[in-house]
Amino acid sequence: MKTNNAILLLAVQAFSVLASPSPVATNADDCGSLGVMDLTQIPAGVDLSAVRKCLEHPLGPAPNDNASSPLEQRSLDLEKRDCWYGKPFGCTEGYCWKSCGDGPWCYTAHNDGFGDWYTCKSDKDCLESYPCGQKAGGDCASCGCSC
Repeated sequence: MKTNNAILLLAVQAFSVLASPSPVATNADDCGSLGVMDLTQIPAGVDLSAVRKCLEHPLGPAPNDNASSPLEQRSLDLEKRDCWYGKPFGCTEGYCWKSCGDGPWCYTAHNDGFGDWYTCKSDKDCLESYPCGQKAGGDCASCGCSC
């Protein structure tokens, strides 16, 4: 009888593992139109345990129209973002960004750009040395420096 209980317990555990959704499926559900980071595309040296699950930035590429920051007048559609010629870095809508030269700018992210997006309450919470958000698989309009 004890042997039967052990076999039954093993069968129940195996079934629950097989029936569990994979992390990728959960991430796709969680991320929706933001897309999912492809862990097979992460370069060596990046901490895989600290890679964000969603590819795109929650605010999208965020074009602006004569705003006080590159994010202020953003469009809800994922489209090309406007160039930025103002201050070199800052905080807008809770996220850090930085200028990459004469016009291009980027959102900043932890873990060499592959981790969670840097968050902030004010410009003083952000640094120009933060790395730009990077992509791992798929298209990412809000990754890297561009305008």
